[in-house]
Parts: sequence; structure tokens; C-alpha cells
Amino acid sequence: LLPSLAPLLHEWLPRQRWFAGKGRAVTGFRLVAATEMVPLDGTAGPGLLHLLLRVEQPSRSVRAADDCYQLLLGVRTSLPPVLAGALVGRVERGPLAGRTVYDALHDPRLADVLLERFRRPGSL
Repeated sequence: LLPSLAPLLHEWLPRQRWFAGKGRAVTGFRLVAATEMVPLDGTAGPGLLHLLLRVEQPSRSVRAADDCYQLLLGVRTSLPPVLAGALVGRVERGPLAGRTVYDALHDPRLADVLLERFRRPGSL
């Protein structure tokens, strides 16, 4: 999964206002956890991925500590125009090849799924 998303995330993450590593090159990623919150098979509409991702960058201090990010990514075969501003990119290889990945929190449908999961007891 990560090898197919890495080229997109390499470009997208540094452009996000909340990205802590601005001004430093991204040298790699390490997937801490990945959860398919809504199936990615396309039969139930958009898929939803929850990722915990460590971003590797040159450190400004003696002790390097990679930043960890929580990403909620929507996955669709095509992105509706209303979600164009949330685009991460189109996956070219791997298990998501041909699909479009975007910031899921901009999608009211997937945001509702996430909020509903928070309301239910137990784990997400």
C-alpha cells in the first residue's frame, strides 16, 4: 500500500498547512498502521483509509525524531468536482492503481462515517 501512495504523499504532505516539516526534504515514509474503515472495493461508494504514517526528514537536532501523522484518505474511481480541492492524486501502481485519493475530511459522506464510528462504543 505505502509504495503506491508514497509518490503522491511526497508531493501533497509538505503543502499542507499542518505539516510540521516545512523547509526540510521528505526522505521517506514508514507505515505505522493502516485501517480500511470503509471497503475500498468501490461497491459501497468511496473507500476510507486511516493511516498512521511516520515521515522521515533530516533532523535539525542531534536526536532525530520522525513526525507521525494521522491521515484519513478517501479513495474513489473518480473525484467529483466539489472535492477537487481535496485531491491528493491518482495512484499509478499497486493495489489502488487507477483510483483517486483525496483528503477524506473534505467529503461529507466520509466525515459522517467517521463521526458515526466515534459515537459507537468500542474501537473504530
